[in-house]
Amino acid sequence: MNIDLLYIITGALAAGLISGLAGFGTALASSAFWLFVLNPAVASPLILAASVIGQGASLPAFWRELDWKRTLPMTLSGVFAIPIGVWLLDFMPADAVKIAVGVVIVVYSTFGLLIRMNPFLPGERPVLDGGIGFAGGILGGLIGLSGVPPVIWSQFRGWSPAVARSIYQPFNTVILSVAMGVQMAAGFFTTEVWRLVLYTAPVTLIGVLIGVAVFRRVGASTFRLVVLWFLMASGIGLLIQG
Repeated sequence: MNIDLLYIITGALAAGLISGLAGFGTALASSAFWLFVLNPAVASPLILAASVIGQGASLPAFWRELDWKRTLPMTLSGVFAIPIGVWLLDFMPADAVKIAVGVVIVVYSTFGLLIRMNPFLPGERPVLDGGIGFAGGILGGLIGLSGVPPVIWSQFRGWSPAVARSIYQPFNTVILSVAMGVQMAAGFFTTEVWRLVLYTAPVTLIGVLIGVAVFRRVGASTFRLVVLWFLMASGIGLLIQG
């Protein structure tokens, strides 16, 4: 096995593990490996395909807990915001956006790890949820980071791990699927990309199964720490990439 293939397989496994365990972060986990050995024009659609596979594969494990009433405002506003993010690509340098998002994530995760804050936005808040979905849709269209706003938002809302996933995972699945459809229509999914999808999809699915099994065994406080530490690592990674 050559080093490039090892990076590709490892990235696929990491993508599945994170998706199964946390319900988000597939793109962040896989890009850490794939962008080292693949051209961005190939890595970008492959990352998107892995994200859709990872999110979709883990959804059945949480089907009964899905809260469509809460997810709908977030998802609808996110879908409408995707074209805005794509449009902004012509005006906002991707590296600058990565740095800005990375700073926000690092500051938030550091604060969350040092200070245990009480949720201050409980109850039904569909308008605010929709606003967060809109922000996620913009980031999804801009740099593929649709999951960051709703994940951080779930911490402010005080949702349990099961409730949080029942809301932001369907959101991510829909947003990423729409983005993937746009890339397919634009011709980004070449023969090379589809060949790599066939290689990586089974490994991603194995990672999802392991991640979901671990999620079922961890408590709420442990899950919160996993999310915060992964956000911290992701934010630092974005700052380095930027």
